[in-house]
Amino acid sequence: MLTIWGRKTSSNMQALMWCVGELGLAYVRHDAGHRFGGLDTPDFLAMNPNGVIPVVRDGDGEPLWETGAILRYLAGRYGDGGAFWPADPVQRVRVDNTNRPISQPMPTAFGLWKRCASGRR
Repeated sequence: MLTIWGRKTSSNMQALMWCVGELGLAYVRHDAGHRFGGLDTPDFLAMNPNGVIPVVRDGDGEPLWETGAILRYLAGRYGDGGAFWPADPVQRVRVDNTNRPISQPMPTAFGLWKRCASGRR
């Protein structure tokens, strides 16, 4: 089971929870960050020295942090080797490139979308 720290309103958390949902993974989520606080505590900083969300612990494993890294970890560990996270590295790069804006803060993702020619959006 995954233990996840982060608040629902975080765009990074939304990307993570989308992935968790698509993979059908069991989880427990703890509110952290923004109005919930807790990111500057010694316990949280021991999990993520950057003091940001999300943070994920898979079972008794080490804490995982940074949204893109967590998404790739979950896809690699729990993906089916098919379209979600292909076994072929070239296909995997294509999936990763396509999903990259999802793991970025919304202004960055919007900026990428806006710069694309209208026929490519």
